[in-house]
Amino acid sequence: MTRLQTALNELDQALAAITLDTPVLARADEITRLDEARVQCHDHPARLQRHQEKLQTLQARVKALAAELGWPAEDEAAVAHRLLPPAWRERTAELIRRHQALQHAVEKARHERDAQAQNLSQWQAQLQSLASEGIDPALSDLLEQARRLGRSRCPVGCPDP
Repeated sequence: MTRLQTALNELDQALAAITLDTPVLARADEITRLDEARVQCHDHPARLQRHQEKLQTLQARVKALAAELGWPAEDEAAVAHRLLPPAWRERTAELIRRHQALQHAVEKARHERDAQAQNLSQWQAQLQSLASEGIDPALSDLLEQARRLGRSRCPVGCPDP
């Protein structure tokens, strides 16, 4: 126990020897904010480099697209001036999407039409094969007899079967 008491006394003496810098402690909030800002800006140069590379890539793409449109090589402001206002670009994009949807619907309808035409030709071929086999003459005679029998029993004004 005495050993613990001795250690406690030493710690109390060490604590008493510490002097607090009150002006620094008064600015603790500001120091904390500055440290947080330092952490946020830690990789700022690398992020700035990535954004500059992305900007250069986008500028090259704009120049390539402008060249495809036959526009002369111009600066960014001149190209921006040539572009349609945002409302027109949105409307154009919507029309393009609608046109693509209609193209897809037409292609789907054509495919469906072709499938139905193929199905119809198969049915016609089957029907043709049935017609070419011919009808048994006895069956044809029976059908004619049934029609005559039906007409004889029908009062005046009955439709012909």
